Amino acid sequence: MNMTIEINEVILEQEERAVLATENLPSHYYFYLLSFIGSVALILLQPSQAGEVQNAHGWFSQPYVAPLLGLSIIALFSGIYLLVNTIKHFDHLKCINPIELAFSAISKYRTAVIISGFFSLYIFSLSIIGFALSSLILVLTMLWISNLFTRFWIVTSFFAIVLIVLVFRVVIALWLPDVWLFSLLPDSMADFANRYL
Repeated sequence: MNMTIEINEVILEQEERAVLATENLPSHYYFYLLSFIGSVALILLQPSQAGEVQNAHGWFSQPYVAPLLGLSIIALFSGIYLLVNTIKHFDHLKCINPIELAFSAISKYRTAVIISGFFSLYIFSLSIIGFALSSLILVLTMLWISNLFTRFWIVTSFFAIVLIVLVFRVVIALWLPDVWLFSLLPDSMADFANRYL
């Protein structure tokens, strides 16, 4: 019995130390940590995502230069912030369990995580079902998640998607690759759908 009480007391003390350690860190510490990890990951993925373009203007006009410069600045300054604050608060960081912290952050921001997942599906579905249908499904899904799935908001989102399609596909003429779903249509309808939808 005494052993059980002692174990429970030790567990409670560890949890209290972890909570105190998290509270003693600067409020933006984890934001800078995620910014640093994300920017370094994107810098490492850059060679596979953006290729060289042959032109006579020089290296500075390559399409990957501006994003690489921006990501490098983010990585540099968030890395400096992390280094300074990690050294300053190292004794507090030792008490934090990163797995428990990740799960509590995910549960705290679950709506943002779910919507980010749906946005990733939206990006991947553009080449399969098209811009208009993908956008409509994304907006309706976000309405459903936010408990605004009423007739008014459905009609409003439909008109908003029509307006977005008109602006991006007709006025700006945003190019997207041919859609797999439209390849099942006759040629004239497929050309129209690929151009405007």
